[in-house]
Amino acid sequence: MKTPLLESLTFGDTTITYRIQRSDRRRTLAVTVNPDTTVTVAAPNGLKRRRIAAEVRRKAAWIVKRQDWLRRHHPRRPRQFVSGETYLYLGRQYHLRMTKDARVEHPKVYLARGCFWLSLPPALPENVRTANVRGQLMYWYREHAAAHLELIAATWAKKLGVTFASTRALELKTRWGSGSPDGQLRFNWRIIMAPRRLIEYIVTHELCHIVHNGHSPAFWRLLARVMPDYEQRRQQLATSGPIYDF
Repeated sequence: MKTPLLESLTFGDTTITYRIQRSDRRRTLAVTVNPDTTVTVAAPNGLKRRRIAAEVRRKAAWIVKRQDWLRRHHPRRPRQFVSGETYLYLGRQYHLRMTKDARVEHPKVYLARGCFWLSLPPALPENVRTANVRGQLMYWYREHAAAHLELIAATWAKKLGVTFASTRALELKTRWGSGSPDGQLRFNWRIIMAPRRLIEYIVTHELCHIVHNGHSPAFWRLLARVMPDYEQRRQQLATSGPIYDF
């Protein structure tokens, strides 16, 4: 992955600033409006900047509309990582309950009785508490995402008649997942916050890339064959996707 490059262009009275992320593995161009309204363009290595700018300009109206929607419906409120906050898991909201426990040396998260419980060592300094709590929640999510993704991928791979080599839950900033012809599946750990039907859509989408590298008509036909309602799931993910984050 190359160092991101910041560019901008004017659309009407709006300046659209976008960050270009190049990759040797990338074959197509993808424009993403992130939950914080920033714009990221994932591009193949070697693609000229004017080609990238032309694509951003082509999608400018959609970008501005999407940014406006995010500002109105999902204003970004910084997490405090304190008791009472709610966090999504498999589409359901769970309150965070924090307790102090002299038996633990490091924060520990577990899910029980409809809440996320987090045990904190009494001597944990306040100036590192937030980072520790966030880190433990992320670790918990990634562990559980990995387990669910493996099972879901196995189920849908069988329906598609394909095999995959591995699944991994990673820190992906600009996409929900990726799939390659060699069967390597990579997913954004945050998808474990979404309802199962949306996780299934993302997993099956990437499984189809084992057969078809791009988004050709054949790709969408294959996806539709095993998941006839994929378009409804896709639209739901586009609408609710920004809330799957912290």
